[in-house]
Amino acid sequence: MEPNVQARPKTEIIAVEWMRKAFNRSSGLTVGQRIRKSIVLLWDVVSARWALRHCTSVGTSPRLKGRMRVVNLGSIHIGDRFSVVSKWNPTELVTGPQGRIDVGDSVHVNFGVQIAAHERVIIGNRVMIGQHCIVSDTDFPELPPSDVPLSARPVEIGDDVWLAGRVTVRPGVKIGPGAVIIAGSVVETDIPAEVIAGGVPARALSKLGEQAVTVDARTEIVRQPAALPAAAAPRLFGYLISDFTIDELADELRTPDVFPGVGAAIAPFGQVTQTLMSPPPERSSDFAVVWTQPQTAIPSFAHVLSFEAVDDQILNAEVDELCTLIEKAAQGYRFVFVPTWTLPSWLRGMGMLDSRSGGATLALTAMNLRLMERLAKSPNVFVLNAARWFEGVGPSGMNPKAWYIGKIAVARPVLAEAARDIRAALGALSGGPRKLLVLDLDDTLWGGIVGDV
Repeated sequence: MEPNVQARPKTEIIAVEWMRKAFNRSSGLTVGQRIRKSIVLLWDVVSARWALRHCTSVGTSPRLKGRMRVVNLGSIHIGDRFSVVSKWNPTELVTGPQGRIDVGDSVHVNFGVQIAAHERVIIGNRVMIGQHCIVSDTDFPELPPSDVPLSARPVEIGDDVWLAGRVTVRPGVKIGPGAVIIAGSVVETDIPAEVIAGGVPARALSKLGEQAVTVDARTEIVRQPAALPAAAAPRLFGYLISDFTIDELADELRTPDVFPGVGAAIAPFGQVTQTLMSPPPERSSDFAVVWTQPQTAIPSFAHVLSFEAVDDQILNAEVDELCTLIEKAAQGYRFVFVPTWTLPSWLRGMGMLDSRSGGATLALTAMNLRLMERLAKSPNVFVLNAARWFEGVGPSGMNPKAWYIGKIAVARPVLAEAARDIRAALGALSGGPRKLLVLDLDDTLWGGIVGDV
């Protein structure tokens, strides 16, 4: 299957023609409503043209609502009537220097989708891709450091395929025409045409037109990580404990860079206290990540955000209670990682007085300091600086609309930064490779390096 990727005209149908077509399709509306609809349609086309300006070729009538991120170091070819709705989280198209993305005609993509190619990704005609899906031909969808070797395997999605929300399509997969992939599935092997498939890993459940098999993997108390090929099986398995949707962190942790990937199971949503009071699940006791929001982990801090007066001793007592739970839970894990608490960039609190008594900035800083001092007493518990992850991503690291849609408090790029730090920490703590450089007084290198360069 090869979508039509011939060069297409750069100019679009003139505004008058767009308004005429919009008028014909909206004969039942008032004149004012028809004019507004035509203007919105024209704006969507202009937005799409601007967002896709770095693509190699773009067909006629693209439409975009929201934002897109396009990083084209290879080639990206977009077919006719390409539609993207990314009002809440931006959709991403990324190609490496040798990568190529081919998108067919009448393809619809929802928000938060990431399509990445370091070799080849082919998407057929009339494909629908739901929110927060990942389609990548490598285990490293983001552009990796130049010194990280990549093993890419082409991905091909046939015509009329529907990927529901949060579907991950793994490298080397072919999905046959007309297939439907159930939400939350991880596709690791080829899927035949005209079937309904789902699960982790995804498998064919029924033929289209037959009665579908009911699958409810979310009723499990612990959602185990997707099965991996034996050669790529992670050496370490951990447990992710959070009061927000953290599923994508498990995917990022599996992605190797200079350190190998690790596996992770996901604790029940929002049950931080209950999970910390329970023993770790089987095969997931190598490490734990306890990532919470300050206003939920420390109830009194929610009053601070509402401009209410809260005694510092009450805040410290609640932080101490959480630290006690973490210290007891740490006895069942080799290592425990606790990201610091952060606030979204749009929350200004009391403005220039927010760092004084009663302000959220002062309270949060004191809470983080208390957290670090208490947990420093446990040798296997490490507090990680989450503020650095958000600073590297920018204001899009937190999106309030994503929270109301799916309890997503942290954008995927932030989770990718967090995963890199966690993998690096696990690599060092579990006896990863180390180097010793011996310098003479004149900065001469010894130990086999001199002469090798």
